[in-house]
Amino acid sequence: MKATIIVISTLAVIFILSSEMKVTLKPFSIKFESIAYGLGWLMVVIGINLVLYTARNRADKEGFKRGAEAVIEEMQKQHKNQP
Repeated sequence: MKATIIVISTLAVIFILSSEMKVTLKPFSIKFESIAYGLGWLMVVIGINLVLYTARNRADKEGFKRGAEAVIEEMQKQHKNQP
């Protein structure tokens, strides 16, 4: 839950900073000077995070398989060497 809040707030800050948000108080209004630029950066950040997440999951699965195979081989060697 805490990680989700951090991610959402980070994405919101990236969007606000890159789209040049302007707030006026009298009369109250919020304007985004370059909303397309902000959305573009937001999509780039989301895309990079998805690629990194997918790569990490694949690496974790491959590492687990290699580790499990190494442990099984070592156990078989130990079992054969016992009297």
